[in-house]
Amino acid sequence: MVATDCLSSWSGKAQNSYLTSEFPLVPAMIREIHLTNLPSGTTRTYSSASGPSRVHENLNDAIIAISQSVYESIPVSELIQEIKKGDRSTKPAALIHGAPRIPNAMLPEIIAISKRNEQPLLQKAALICLGEFNDSQAVATLALAAQSEDESISLTALASLGASRFPAHQKKIMELLAYHEKETKLLNTTPGFQQRVIRVLAQFPRKRWAEALYRQAQTEPVSLQVDALKALNEVGHPGLQKLLIALLQDHEKELQTASLEILTQRTNRISTEAVKNYALLQLEKGTPDNQTFQIITLHKIQKAIPNLLALLKTDDKQRSLIINTLATIGDEKILDAFIEIYPDLNRSTDRIAVLQSLRKIDQHRFLKFAPTALNTKDLQVVTTVSNYLRETASEEAVDILIKVIGACKNDDPRLSHLITALGYLSTPESQKFLVTLRDSKSKTTSQAARNALDNLYRRSPVHYLSSQAGSTSRARNYPLAIKQFTLAIEGDPDYPMAYEGRAVVYQILLQYENALADYKKLAELDSHWPKVHGRIGKVLTTLSRFDEAVKSLTLAIEQEPGDANWYSSRGHAYSMLENFEKAEGDYRKSLDLDPKNMTALTGIALSLAINGKIDEAIMQIQSAHAEYGKDPIFAYNVACTYSRSAEYLQKHPSGKPEQKKRIDQLIEKSLDELERSISLGYDDVKWTTADPDLAMLKEHDRFEKLLIKMGKKNPK
Repeated sequence: MVATDCLSSWSGKAQNSYLTSEFPLVPAMIREIHLTNLPSGTTRTYSSASGPSRVHENLNDAIIAISQSVYESIPVSELIQEIKKGDRSTKPAALIHGAPRIPNAMLPEIIAISKRNEQPLLQKAALICLGEFNDSQAVATLALAAQSEDESISLTALASLGASRFPAHQKKIMELLAYHEKETKLLNTTPGFQQRVIRVLAQFPRKRWAEALYRQAQTEPVSLQVDALKALNEVGHPGLQKLLIALLQDHEKELQTASLEILTQRTNRISTEAVKNYALLQLEKGTPDNQTFQIITLHKIQKAIPNLLALLKTDDKQRSLIINTLATIGDEKILDAFIEIYPDLNRSTDRIAVLQSLRKIDQHRFLKFAPTALNTKDLQVVTTVSNYLRETASEEAVDILIKVIGACKNDDPRLSHLITALGYLSTPESQKFLVTLRDSKSKTTSQAARNALDNLYRRSPVHYLSSQAGSTSRARNYPLAIKQFTLAIEGDPDYPMAYEGRAVVYQILLQYENALADYKKLAELDSHWPKVHGRIGKVLTTLSRFDEAVKSLTLAIEQEPGDANWYSSRGHAYSMLENFEKAEGDYRKSLDLDPKNMTALTGIALSLAINGKIDEAIMQIQSAHAEYGKDPIFAYNVACTYSRSAEYLQKHPSGKPEQKKRIDQLIEKSLDELERSISLGYDDVKWTTADPDLAMLKEHDRFEKLLIKMGKKNPK
């Protein structure tokens, strides 16, 4: 149940009147959530930014807690009204939190409430309230209640006396203690009341009752002794240090622990020596606990090293703790012992503790030992060593990972961890090795390497600059994009994305030699970079280096056999080399892969025309005209097909007069399609002038005029 749930509608609203309701009204200043009666098994921690957990055992406690700020600040008249006539759920909160402001005139009424045992919660609240009245009646009432047979009433009254700021209250609790101590001795009764008092004194430590606490610290029960020791540590006592040192030898572990905690907090020489001696004694006995190790670590006790080294071989349960302690207080001399015992360690935590120590004390020794540590099926150890290697960011770490990965079989479960670590070490060697792994036949290895490469590239210091250059290119600010890609390459000469991006921009700017150089560098960095060989082939074709283009496009086909573009591009290169049979084969393969590949469609038509199958060639282009008729490249390729058809007829005369007429018709159609391509946007004057497919047009005046028209479209 949430104490404020039933009251939340009143939060933030000032209310000056009390409404009749099943629940008490919550004033506006309440801003905390207090919970109670949580379901069993609840593990969530509820807390506020200003203090500890706000979870209470019952609704009454929650209401008292949540009302504190209210009753500390409302007008006194309203406070008195609440105590007299308020809701039974909120009256205890008003008594407790409003106590410092309740006038003395109310004392008789408060005393009367404190004696009404039919309402225990209200009675206890009144007893707490009496601690704020500097009056003998209040003290007497509390003293009487403190001796009640009802233990909860007794404890509440004692706590009110002990917590009070007034000397009379504090004096009274000591008088009660002295009286009952004397009575217990005389009657030989159980010292239950005295223990109750001591518990309160320990809860509210004051110098005036240090002696009483000191006596209790030497007398059972143990739990009360511990409380007394903690209270004495706050208020001080001349005999405390001696007592604490003596209790270190006590058979009660709880007392030993408490004494040790207090002595450890002290900075004087005697306390420090006592703590050190205790820790060394525990080591000699072979029974060290967490406190012992903490002391050894805190004080860096060198005398402990021999015993710790002995325990290292025998104490299997605490071995990790021993290793970590030795690593903290020792130096490189202890590493021999760690390496010696390493093969016999069975737990991952112990092995990892040794590896952490090696790395912490001597990184060179760690790197030397790393290959041995990685030769294990323990993936926790593999992950730990891999992470440490990547954190060293050294070439030696790269060499270690490459050698270990190279020795692994494809199904080795260590591979993904090792490859991932290598992806954090950006060196030319790691990059080349990951590229090789990415092309592995093992899908698992290949994917791990691909992920590692992506991580390596993202972590490059020029990644952001290259990405920015890509955005600049998409905004068509090509000169600036070139500069940005160049800066990225200068910052990281092995960063492939920058070469690819700059090559694309060079192509757009028709700087084909520069584009070719960047694509070749990209292929050198990664011979399987997507589309790199195909792009090299296309640039070589543009530069009329058709033999080289065929070789690059063949590599592209081998790398991506399902890409129709590479077949059509190689078909074009073969066509330019006048190897028309291979050209047609590539075009048809491209069309099989992509029935809508326009270049393949027109390429087949061109091959048919070159081989004299003119009618079939014309039917091919006519069948595609409806879909691609408005494409300038399609129109240009149709012009080439008509020109090649005319060329074939001219080279193969039939002697018939109509053949000359058909040649002229084909040339006119070729010129018409060329003009149409220009009107649609085609403007490559240089290629058009040199294109052998248009050789039949070059003697015609109209062709020259079309070149001039094309040149006007593209002044460059």
